[in-house]
Amino acid sequence: MAASLVLVVLAAGLALQDMAGANRPHELTLSPVVTLILTANAAVLWRAWRSVRGGGLGCGWRRLVGVAALLVHSALSALLLLLAASTAVEVLLAG
Repeated sequence: MAASLVLVVLAAGLALQDMAGANRPHELTLSPVVTLILTANAAVLWRAWRSVRGGGLGCGWRRLVGVAALLVHSALSALLLLLAASTAVEVLLAG
């Protein structure tokens, strides 16, 4: 889970830095790189989900909090991946 969090922070930081230097705020020229980072994150998240399903977090409230955190993290990662991938397609088609 920690590796996944690092990948998402790296991708989000790269996207924010790219948008801050753009002429238009929605422009993301490094979207292919962000998409690749988030695809690697999806593999890490898949492994984390399998670990949780196997009972890796113990039982009780710790497992519930872990699953909730993983759900939120997965949803935010998926949203960022969709945004970066759609921008990457636009960049590739326009260029």
